[in-house]
Amino acid sequence: MSFKHLSDLPNDDHLQNLKSKAIKGAGTNVIAQMISLIANTLGVIALARLLDPQDFGLVTMVTTFYLLFCNFGINGFTEFIIQKQIVNKTELNNIFWLHGILSFSLMLIFIAATPLLSAFYREPRLKPIILVMALGIMVQMLSTNHLAILKRDMKFREVAVNQVLAVVISVLLAIIMAMEGAGYWAVVARQLSIPVVMTIGAWIVCPWRPGFPRQLKGGIDSLRYAIQVYGNFTLNYFARNLDKILLGRYQGSQVLGVYDRAYHLTSMPAEHLVSPLHSVALATLSRLSGDQKMYLSYYRKAISTLAFIGILAGLILTISGKDLIHVLLGLRWEKSGDVVMAFGPGIGIMFIYSTQSWLHLSLGKPERWLRWSLISFGFIGCLFLLAAPFGPVAVASAYSGSFYILLLPALWYAGQPIGLKVIPICRDIGPFLGSAIVTWLLWEGSFNLITATSKYLVELNIFLRLFMVISLTTMTYVALVVAFHRSLSPIMEMLSLAKTFVSREKSTGD
Repeated sequence: MSFKHLSDLPNDDHLQNLKSKAIKGAGTNVIAQMISLIANTLGVIALARLLDPQDFGLVTMVTTFYLLFCNFGINGFTEFIIQKQIVNKTELNNIFWLHGILSFSLMLIFIAATPLLSAFYREPRLKPIILVMALGIMVQMLSTNHLAILKRDMKFREVAVNQVLAVVISVLLAIIMAMEGAGYWAVVARQLSIPVVMTIGAWIVCPWRPGFPRQLKGGIDSLRYAIQVYGNFTLNYFARNLDKILLGRYQGSQVLGVYDRAYHLTSMPAEHLVSPLHSVALATLSRLSGDQKMYLSYYRKAISTLAFIGILAGLILTISGKDLIHVLLGLRWEKSGDVVMAFGPGIGIMFIYSTQSWLHLSLGKPERWLRWSLISFGFIGCLFLLAAPFGPVAVASAYSGSFYILLLPALWYAGQPIGLKVIPICRDIGPFLGSAIVTWLLWEGSFNLITATSKYLVELNIFLRLFMVISLTTMTYVALVVAFHRSLSPIMEMLSLAKTFVSREKSTGD
């Protein structure tokens, strides 16, 4: 790896090529994530038919806290390396060893908390699961610097391939273990094998190697930045996982397993689309932060694209949730269908809400993100506490509703330093949201008011019904989007992005 290239990246990335590189990076990630999504979906289907809801519930009780410890540094040091204008070898070395010391400490704390977690959930079977999964905290840390360097250099193809391999291998391993009767240990293996494969791949692809620890005090700036970012992550993480904690505590592993599978299926679009775009957007927006007009233009086009895709995905889940669960997981997971339908309306808005992190971090304002996270954590926590006694559907509805309430205040606050206005954002996403609402009303009216239609669909083969409903929903939504825009511009923009995704990158002489 050339550290001259790493340090001088802002100078080498000519402005006229930045958009193309960003789109190609996004395209590579999206294609890779689609493959991962297929692998994950197949894994969910297979494991749901081989294991009981209780098996997933037990592991979810542990992973809810495990992922919090595991993500320290990944959320923090990664963004520091990507957004910093100049990063030298000494600084990278300091970050690696600081991260290692802190991760080792967190691993010991997580192990020490074993009796507390087991007592909290009243579930003794959690003890061995916690002891095994604690190892993942150290394994995950080993790949942070390498993956951050690759992302900073906009080598998103290497990162994407590495992630796809990790997902595919983890799914195959979990299925094999489940078929051999391993029970919930198959789910544990699924969780742990991903960081193991990712770390091996990252060290193969990225040539950077840590040296002996020296001058660790020089890493204080990176640690301060990482703590601020991780503070945001922690608050958001608890805000979005308090639902599982409450359901697991009061309803038990069976109900939590039903809820978790519904949550997993509905969150996969965000996990496999928005999350990989985070690094691309951060790297690009960081380099445009000195040009307000281009920065805002890039951001608004990005959220418009996310709105188009995300709101359509949420619409399909809202209408077809029960049938999808029936086909994918089987009849014993029928209760998860109602939960999926409650999650559906919030999917597209969640896509857009998550982009607030792009604004805060690309502008070098993690402290503002932390302030907002404190506010949103309190609000979302109250919603979950109110909804939890009424069951998983009520909790999922509260989850969806929270995004609608917080979206505009979050983007307004995050965009203040760069002059982002809320009204243009409403104009950007309004046509997509309006198209989804009209499509849903047409569907509900046709099904509930026209007896012949409802009878025909109910008697139809479930696979054919799913195909018909999804096809008609998509065509109606797209037609309404075009009508709202009074042009084919949204469709042409998507086609243009797709063309750039697959086109070969021209040499820039770098």
